[in-house]
Amino acid sequence: MPIDRQLIASGRNKFAKGAVDGKDGSKVSFVSWDMIKDCDAETCAMAALCPYAKTGICKVEQQYIRAVFSPLNELIEASPNAFVFNQVGLQLIPLYHHLIKLKMIELSIGRDGMVYKDPKGQLKVHPIYKEIRDTMNAINRQWREGGLLHIAQKAGYLSGADGGTTPELQDIMENGYPDFYEKMSTE
Repeated sequence: MPIDRQLIASGRNKFAKGAVDGKDGSKVSFVSWDMIKDCDAETCAMAALCPYAKTGICKVEQQYIRAVFSPLNELIEASPNAFVFNQVGLQLIPLYHHLIKLKMIELSIGRDGMVYKDPKGQLKVHPIYKEIRDTMNAINRQWREGGLLHIAQKAGYLSGADGGTTPELQDIMENGYPDFYEKMSTE
């Protein structure tokens, strides 16, 4: 039985999402912590901006988690083992879920709320931005330290247009991508 994509971010309290045939012929179950609470338009930070009906589970969270899961599904099916499944379902998906909740708060503060004055009169950046950066860094660390980036590269999911492997994500984050504009202008 493959992973049931309809169970991803379904709002139902069902952790098991299906099983994939492992390399040794055994079944490897995929579980994910992706429960989504019902929409609460009265307390939601971005209710006024929400494009979805305000009934049932939060559709913003649901659509985001499903969009994030789609490429991850290919990765876990390409490398069906309990380690990868745990990395994705119990660590990455919850981090991405946390990120969308933070981004919803960010959207609700608007441009006027990005910077504020503290009691001493000094301008400060809203703390939500630090939380977003920290969560994104945690996601990047999980990809690297959990070995998922290597698995994705080995499986060919991070190949460049020329068939080569893209530069390591960490290297780009630390050193930039000096040949970016030159490469873009030749493609």
